[in-house]
Amino acid sequence: MKTRFIYVLLLGGFIMTSVPAQAEIKTVYRETSPTEFTALAEVMDIKVTSVKRRDGRPSLNLDYGDYNATVVFYNCAVADQCGSMSFSSAFSLSKPPTEQIINDWNDDGIFSRAHLSKSGRPVLTHEYSLRGGFTSESLAYTVLRFKKLMESFVKHLQQ
Repeated sequence: MKTRFIYVLLLGGFIMTSVPAQAEIKTVYRETSPTEFTALAEVMDIKVTSVKRRDGRPSLNLDYGDYNATVVFYNCAVADQCGSMSFSSAFSLSKPPTEQIINDWNDDGIFSRAHLSKSGRPVLTHEYSLRGGFTSESLAYTVLRFKKLMESFVKHLQQ
């Protein structure tokens, strides 16, 4: 197998690594639309419905089965091509968590943040910027990662 050598200047030194000449090239996107996102989520067997927001931002509800989440699109240009999105999910519990439980999540967690809503419900959020570039696979991974974050968050709240 042929290889190409890539030299990277890092802190004044060189690091040499080889990359297969036949490496698969993926399309890198910098924006997506709610319609394109819906198509991806539905292929993943996630039910998607459009949500009307007062501020007019494109928004979708994701039904993962056991959990629901909302995705709000930001930095949208022509034809609803958007440069970032925010995942969020609010949870109803018989006993609201304390601020300390929420803070413990934020101290230990990565990829998400939690807070208490005005009504005392725990809310989990995850921001995802698309402008740096993403592939369909990385976006699908993010959608599934948020489900795993919701599962972990619920376990954390029940401790």
